[in-house]
Amino acid sequence: MRRWLLVAGGLLALGGAAVAAVPSLRRLAKVCWLRAGDALASRPEARPAPGGLLIFDGASAEDRRALAPTYGALEVRAAEGATLLSAPTPGRHEACTRRLPADWSAHQVLRLELARPVGGYCRADPRPVPLRLALRVRARPGWRETAWYRHESYVSTETRRHEVSLDPARAFIDIRGVRQLCLALVSEAESGSPSLLLRRMVLGPRLPVRAPPAGPALSLRLIGDSRKLRRDDPMPREAAQTQLVAARNEVVAFQAVIARGRGGPPSVVVRMAPLVGPGGVTLEPRLHVARWLAVKEPSSAMYGPGSPGPGEYPDPLPPLGPGGTAPLEAGNNLVWVDILVPGETPVGEYSSELHAGPLSQPVRLRVLAPRLPETDRQLVMVYYSPHLIREALGVTGEAFTALDRAYHRLVHAHGAYLASDPPLENMPRYRPMLDGTLFESGPGRGQPPPYWPVDLQPRDRRAPLQAAAARTIRWFEKNAPRTRPFAYLADEPGSLEDYQRIRRLASWIHEAPAPGNRLPVMVTEQVSPQEPGWPSLVGSVDYWVSAESFPEPARSRRRQTRERFFTYNGRQPGAGRHTIDADGVSLRSWGWIAWLFEIDMWFYWQGTYYRDEHNGGPRLAPEHLFTDPLTFDQRRGGRDIAFGNGDGVLVYPGASPIASIRLKQIRRGVQDRLYLLLAQRCGKGREARAIARKLIPRAMNEAKGCARAWPPDEAAWERARLGLLRLLEGCAR
Repeated sequence: MRRWLLVAGGLLALGGAAVAAVPSLRRLAKVCWLRAGDALASRPEARPAPGGLLIFDGASAEDRRALAPTYGALEVRAAEGATLLSAPTPGRHEACTRRLPADWSAHQVLRLELARPVGGYCRADPRPVPLRLALRVRARPGWRETAWYRHESYVSTETRRHEVSLDPARAFIDIRGVRQLCLALVSEAESGSPSLLLRRMVLGPRLPVRAPPAGPALSLRLIGDSRKLRRDDPMPREAAQTQLVAARNEVVAFQAVIARGRGGPPSVVVRMAPLVGPGGVTLEPRLHVARWLAVKEPSSAMYGPGSPGPGEYPDPLPPLGPGGTAPLEAGNNLVWVDILVPGETPVGEYSSELHAGPLSQPVRLRVLAPRLPETDRQLVMVYYSPHLIREALGVTGEAFTALDRAYHRLVHAHGAYLASDPPLENMPRYRPMLDGTLFESGPGRGQPPPYWPVDLQPRDRRAPLQAAAARTIRWFEKNAPRTRPFAYLADEPGSLEDYQRIRRLASWIHEAPAPGNRLPVMVTEQVSPQEPGWPSLVGSVDYWVSAESFPEPARSRRRQTRERFFTYNGRQPGAGRHTIDADGVSLRSWGWIAWLFEIDMWFYWQGTYYRDEHNGGPRLAPEHLFTDPLTFDQRRGGRDIAFGNGDGVLVYPGASPIASIRLKQIRRGVQDRLYLLLAQRCGKGREARAIARKLIPRAMNEAKGCARAWPPDEAAWERARLGLLRLLEGCAR
């Protein structure tokens, strides 16, 4: 008997070693384990419930037992349902259930009925910290691997019912074979025990199309440029006219919301005459009609909390046609109006009227004496890929050159600029952008971009790298003396080897003979090393790009060295989200945060990401971007769970480039920053900082643990802007 036990033990040991060593055997063992669990698990028939199939009832002890903790320190307790209670420390805490119906094919929406999360609090705002709710769905495993669909989103403090659309899952798994569902709480609180009370879990049919709203067949309301309405949102209650206030050399904007109810017309003619002011001076409005994108799944938790949820959102803004006809759908429709106030405009009151079919609203604009400067406008560097524009629109040669320059003019007019890092021999085609001659009109005319990335090749040999650095400096000194080039050495280094390589290449550039040693080195990395044992990059990196606040003595180092401090993209609560499903003040916050934290440049990773090439996305017709907002989705490659609506697209393709609402909201924040800069220069810096800090008490890494770092309503931002204008009027006097 002992001999047989020894033989069996030896065989088990050999089998275990083989499974551990061979990946295919590991997958086979995992599949066998999961299939055995499926066979042994009790899965009674799903019970019918109003609006779908009830798959979990927190009041049932049997259901609570089925929701078994599998990862982290999650507890499942009974308290009017199943209370998912995480550990006191931040982290991921997961529970899985197998209580699922056999077939999901007719159901696309998972509804979770929740109670208010409780737990950690923001130091500046005594409201509950939002929890990240992670959902993982496991399909029937094949013999090679198990297929998962992953979704992660924030649960706000006011949530009572959380809905997850399963339509996108069809691209990744066979919904009919779902066998396991896991819920996880991901807490970012610094203390406390965040929890979530799960009462019911229901699989329901596809979200029904909401009927056209009751009320008048047609209504019109004018709102500011920092509001964002979905198609089905109620009509705002603001006064039935727009009173605009502007400095000179500024672009002000507002939105005309045209709501179509039952019996409303399929289209209306929208027109607005020039605004007339003192001495008959006129200001010409520019009208754009919004196109709407159906967000089926809110952007993932990578972008932070703040998504209003699924729905139709406006974003592309093609110009209103010559006839002024705007098509109407049931619910909200949107016309965007830009008004340029040139620097020489006389101070005073200007007025006009906006007409939408039989309806009209007065528009009044008060122009004040302060004048915004031409300089310091290009705050946001938007990286772009010219090959994606060529691929999407099929243009080459001189036609592409003309189109490319139209892209640059459009983005430059909104307080940003497009940049890429071509080799030096291709730089002459960028010369009109880099010397400012391309930008002959509008605010910021004649102003070149302040910084520009260059691609130094080859990088692996010292002498050629130093020679390339010298050629770069000479070219820019001759052709673009007002633009500072920099070597973009590394993007988000993640290992000790990456750090060592950065230090080596940077030392070669810094030790190069003049003028090559004047070329700054840029790395997207924080100032402090990621790991204590890694060498510091201080002294190697000249331009830091980090989403964190820069530690002191950053301010003094900026004065004593050539270091500059940039940030990039946006993740709430530290900085505003850049996705379509974000509120209207998110991107406006960038200008204010840049001034508060002395950010030299804001780097946005892509502006013309017309194909999800980093995740294996297919080539699609340009019109696809006007129907499907999911532009970035790491689930396509099975690597991660990050996905964003509109991420990487600030300009839409067309015969002429089309601005997005988000690009215009960046412009609003950039102009607000000019107010702050002017107040600082005229000796009102302390008062300006008080206004900015009242509006944004915390941002960057100061806001960790906060539910919300600034007010989401436009009125607070406009009060702050008007306060700055009053300061600037005092400066003028």
